[in-house]
Amino acid sequence: PGQPYGREVIGEKDDLRALTREKVLAYYKSHYAPNNATLAVVGDVSPEEVFQKAEHYFGAIPPDKPAPPAPNPGRGPTGERRVKLELPGRTPYLQVVYEVPPIQHPDHVAIEVLQNILSGGRTSRLYPALVASGLASGAGGWDYENPEPTVFAFQVSMLPGIEHERVEKALDEVIARLRNEAVSEAELTKARNQTKATFVYSSDGVTQLAQQIGYYHIIYDHTYLDTFPAKVEAITAEDIQRVMRTYFVRENRTVGWLIPTGESEEAG
Repeated sequence: PGQPYGREVIGEKDDLRALTREKVLAYYKSHYAPNNATLAVVGDVSPEEVFQKAEHYFGAIPPDKPAPPAPNPGRGPTGERRVKLELPGRTPYLQVVYEVPPIQHPDHVAIEVLQNILSGGRTSRLYPALVASGLASGAGGWDYENPEPTVFAFQVSMLPGIEHERVEKALDEVIARLRNEAVSEAELTKARNQTKATFVYSSDGVTQLAQQIGYYHIIYDHTYLDTFPAKVEAITAEDIQRVMRTYFVRENRTVGWLIPTGESEEAG
């Protein structure tokens, strides 16, 4: 509540109903200005020609003063929060969300590697504990790359008839084991390789590379594309255990239970 990342980009229904033409134009004029944009060009091109064309197409558009970003102090040490929702449907869900640091924080890379330790395939930690054990049809854990305090989210699609308490206990046991026992070198090597491969493949091709350059330039620094693989390789088992003990603790999380009412989803 009260944090920018807690709101959908498009807003709520009341936000949409309150929009006017004047508000939309004012927002567009303020934010869609050249001084608030990044132009990424990739390929066999002449830099001089690119700069000339950029000046031709964008040079005459005046700059503006975009509104400052909304402050996001993070969740803070507020203790565990719990949310239960009853909604039409047949699939129960469990979601457990921990606050983690922004992309520029030194611990971010370790959390990226942790993501693959937890949900990097059938031999990772979550699959045997939750899916192969017959508690869920799917389970995953991932972090969000953001320039402000953000989250690592676990989501479990539970099988019908399985109690939320049972699934939450199984997830807690996976997390506790990572806090208390160091991962093996083989498991860590696999997770590091997966993390680097996913990162490199995301820039495979001129379009994807341009998108990644622009994306990281906006949220952090485009040189991250060059430095990330070496940072991943430097992650140790002690780093994984440290981030588990620092961020993946009960007082730093929000737990959500979705309890289906059994009605069709259309009924809602």
